[in-house]
Amino acid sequence: MVLFGEFMALAIGVLLLVAHAWWWWWYERWSSGRLDAVRTALREALAEGDRRLRFTRDFVRLPMRLQIYLLGELAPHLTGVEREMLRRLAQQAGLLRKAEQLCRSWFWSRRLFGAKLCTLVGHPAPVVLPLLADRNASVRAQAVEWAIHRPEPDVVAQLLQMLGDRDGRCRFAAQDTLVRLGHDAIVPLMTFIATADRAGLLGALEVALTMADARLLAPARTLAASPHADVRARAVLLLGALGSAEGVALVERALDDAEPSVRQAALRALASLGHWPAAARVATLLHDPTWDVRRQAALCLRALGAPGTIYLRRLRDSDDLVAAAVARYALDLAAAGATA
Repeated sequence: MVLFGEFMALAIGVLLLVAHAWWWWWYERWSSGRLDAVRTALREALAEGDRRLRFTRDFVRLPMRLQIYLLGELAPHLTGVEREMLRRLAQQAGLLRKAEQLCRSWFWSRRLFGAKLCTLVGHPAPVVLPLLADRNASVRAQAVEWAIHRPEPDVVAQLLQMLGDRDGRCRFAAQDTLVRLGHDAIVPLMTFIATADRAGLLGALEVALTMADARLLAPARTLAASPHADVRARAVLLLGALGSAEGVALVERALDDAEPSVRQAALRALASLGHWPAAARVATLLHDPTWDVRRQAALCLRALGAPGTIYLRRLRDSDDLVAAAVARYALDLAAAGATA
């Protein structure tokens, strides 16, 4: 009886596996055919305007994952007019109302689907805005993607608050979106920098460094005197990216900073500027007690062109063996680059 029971359990298990495989095969064939039909009807509707809505019933009956798949397949290839037409078709099909309901769901997976649908059709639904502060990181990241085309002040303010988000994916997404918003984010960014905590301030400086707008000179000048070394380092890089005479003077002053990370940032800024009058001061940092600073100083001299090369050749024969080794390293890199 025991063997018979085990045999029956095994047989039932095998039958269930076969039945599941058969059902999945049938479902894939069924969904593929439905998807092809709806895709064709949707393209025809977009080509001919709002007159062809026969596909809407079949579209709404598709499983949600297939709706998202279909919209995600088409949306990146549509122009502004076609995207607006797609949004109207989605509204007439009842999809936008469904997406807004999902955004209010207790379940994070449904909120994620709702935000994804709003993003794909470009639906500026106010219900998505609170999702930028959702308790689930995946939902917050999706809401940030929705915000890429939303330069409204309340959206920008929420994105700025996300610069200190505990999830790295959300922080980077918020930074990227603010950079894409460009001019619309500059003034709110300056206001945020004046009041942000340390975590948010570091993220804001990363955004400012990518934008490099001249209006950011004043906050960069103030932050170059911050008590926190990581803030000073980013402020120095921003001053170098802005490239004003006052900013270059502050970058040169940062070469005397007590923190190696700030000195290293100043050297990177001078290298990107190609500010050759600082070559003599940069050369002294080949004797710096911190290896990373010495290496960055040698690379900076290499980037300064002929004046920097002269100092590197002098230091190559220095009594300071470490400085001589770093100078030879930079010269060898220059020679290798010239050969290539």
